[in-house]
Amino acid sequence: MSEPGGPKVSVALMPRKPPRSRVTKLGAATLQQLGDRISTCQERAEQCREAAASEVDERVRQQLLDLEQHWQQLAESYQYVESLERLLLDQRPLPPEVDKLPKDYPPE
Repeated sequence: MSEPGGPKVSVALMPRKPPRSRVTKLGAATLQQLGDRISTCQERAEQCREAAASEVDERVRQQLLDLEQHWQQLAESYQYVESLERLLLDQRPLPPEVDKLPKDYPPE
């Protein structure tokens, strides 16, 4: 940043030419990892539910049901992250009109 009274510094808000596609091998790998984690969490939740169904001790059964809920919530969190990742990877290039917008901030 510049000192007060010094030269003004221009900051580009958006790249001039956005990439055509943001899908990369890294992005696909990240989505695969998220899918694997979601599946694992769902499997663990199911295991807890099954174990709770056959548990005779009420306290242990309730703990297993609580664990099931935690695994389900974690799976839902990963699903949310996955949806955001897909949204970011599927972004279309900005229209050419964006290049006509002011690029400097703050406006003079």
